[in-house]
Amino acid sequence: MTTQEPVGGTFDFGRVIQRTFTVITANAMLFGVGALVLVSAPVLLGALIGLPSLGDPRYIGWIAAGSILSVIGNLVLQGMVARAAVGTLNGASVAPGEAFSSGLRVLLPLIGLAIVSALGIWLGFLLLIVPGIIVSIMWSVAAPSLVVEKKGVFASLQRSRDLTRGHRWAIFGLFIVYMILSLILSVVTQAIGAPLGVASGNMFGIQGLNMSAGLIVFVVVSAVMNGVQAVVGSAGVAALYYELRTTKEGAAPDETAAIFD
Repeated sequence: MTTQEPVGGTFDFGRVIQRTFTVITANAMLFGVGALVLVSAPVLLGALIGLPSLGDPRYIGWIAAGSILSVIGNLVLQGMVARAAVGTLNGASVAPGEAFSSGLRVLLPLIGLAIVSALGIWLGFLLLIVPGIIVSIMWSVAAPSLVVEKKGVFASLQRSRDLTRGHRWAIFGLFIVYMILSLILSVVTQAIGAPLGVASGNMFGIQGLNMSAGLIVFVVVSAVMNGVQAVVGSAGVAALYYELRTTKEGAAPDETAAIFD
């Protein structure tokens, strides 16, 4: 079933959210497996391998290694989700292998984009926070711009700045919604860990936490939640990019799809 909609019109906050979950539902298996393998598994393995060394500096090393691999995997996932999302919103399914290869192809540019974006946003936050929020919003669709339009790092940042112009308050509202959703997921994770006697503040062994079944469950749940947040965030950004292109520029769905040809 196609999800194409009329070209042009007004930016619709609700439509972005609806498309986000439409894309996730249509690609549930692909995104689920991708998130587990690329985002959740590295964190989980790093934590589980390091648990016997809980309270020892080696534990921090395993956590750090798992986190770095998870960040890299998250970038591959972003590329996968952007490719699959645009295909889904154009009414065309994307094969898992094609989506994965798309993510791998743009990994290095996405790493460069992530570094430049992080530095820019960090500098913005140093200037009394508000500039950092503004920069975050301006560059919010740089990643899908890079993946879909095959632009370079700085061209993608400029492209995102152009696309978001005139809609940044609405995008800020979407950021708030995502933050609330992330907070809910964090609360759910803590609610699962608390009855098992696990407090997130103890995760580095500072308070002499002992390895237990409860701790292992907490680590597994936390890793899975990281994957869920990565999928929702990537799909949301892809849906936002699609909305901006089809409403702000009047780009037809088939024109968006043709970029991949």
